[in-house]
Amino acid sequence: MQYTGGVSYVPKTKNSGRREVYGLTSANAMFGQYDYAKRFPVPKKGAKGSGIRFETKVHSTLAARYPGYISALPFRYSDVRGSRVCIPDGIFIHAGRVVVVEIKLRHCIEAWMQLRKLYFPVVTSAFGQSPRLLEVVQFYVPEVVFPEPTVVLPSFEQFLCSGAEMGVVLWGR
Repeated sequence: MQYTGGVSYVPKTKNSGRREVYGLTSANAMFGQYDYAKRFPVPKKGAKGSGIRFETKVHSTLAARYPGYISALPFRYSDVRGSRVCIPDGIFIHAGRVVVVEIKLRHCIEAWMQLRKLYFPVVTSAFGQSPRLLEVVQFYVPEVVFPEPTVVLPSFEQFLCSGAEMGVVLWGR
């Protein structure tokens, strides 16, 4: 199903703290160079702790189902601001297409910003093809609408079979 109404999207200024790529010149995947997944402590309480626990559960399930699934694969890229690193939550290749996964506890516009404005250009440059983009959420908020057509599906497998370029999967519902 596609949603076209809802909360209007007002882009923030480039000094707002949201990361975007400006004038991308190069990008490459950093296979086996860093293990960012184990670098940060896991909060025990609150929304951050719930989000990290949910993300860990999704990563474990996807890694068990799809042997090529990689969590926290860093990409080094260069744009007009210099050399930077971005780390999508997950990435894998399905049917010859790269799928970039962003995991959020609740559906939010920040996921679209990360997927479309940061990961899409970097992964496109690194792999030479445009990836499919997927937000995996535990709680879906229909009032939050991405500024492009997005399918909302109940399972990861349905997204893979759908052929959609951008999707949201409701995990564990």
